[in-house]
Amino acid sequence: HFALSNEEVQLLIATAERERAQAIDHFRYTHILQQQFDIGQKMVLAEVMWGLVLADVSGKGVPAALLVSTLHSALRLLLDRIELGSDLFARLNDHILASSAANKFITLLAARLETESGELHYLNAGHNPAILVRARGGVEQFGPGGLPLGLLPGVSCRTERAVIEPGDLLCLYSDGITEAVGPDDIEFGFDRLAQLLADNREMPLADLMRRIDDEVSVHAGGLAQGDDQTVLLLRRAA
Repeated sequence: HFALSNEEVQLLIATAERERAQAIDHFRYTHILQQQFDIGQKMVLAEVMWGLVLADVSGKGVPAALLVSTLHSALRLLLDRIELGSDLFARLNDHILASSAANKFITLLAARLETESGELHYLNAGHNPAILVRARGGVEQFGPGGLPLGLLPGVSCRTERAVIEPGDLLCLYSDGITEAVGPDDIEFGFDRLAQLLADNREMPLADLMRRIDDEVSVHAGGLAQGDDQTVLLLRRAA
């Protein structure tokens, strides 16, 4: 079965950080954050539960940084009191609407992983679809369940369910990865990322993270990219 170490919340905001692969018993994870104003967060919700959050804030500069801080504080407060689901989304949405300019919004993918069963409940508010590479073969994606936070009042977002089986690989990422543009003005793309993950699904996570970084960099051909690049990889041990 899967049990969690007593790890404190690690929040990555406005940093450029790469971590080696780490283990929480039979789950291993690694992540990279480049540039700023994405959120990649992992937190212990209970003894046998793990929370994952990946969010992308529209815009740049101080307004985007303030919106990151607003989302961070709201998540820390609400996740202690409300289950992942439509009520959490509604409260976050109201809070972001009240705290930001009309042209600001946040895409969000929040998930609750039950480590004993591998069951994953997730809420996708307009974020890029997570990629689940099955050990037995095949690639699945988590489509959006609703609109981004702060876009419109009174909208809802449904919670979906998936099961991470032994050997499966989960990838959460921001659009700075799939929308990285090369000299030929072609984006890196979802299909290329999914194929890269499928072809290297058994590779050690730290090596796979470097491979993704290298492939995106080669594709970009030295061109400066205007968007943040965030990736989180999680694998359940076979």
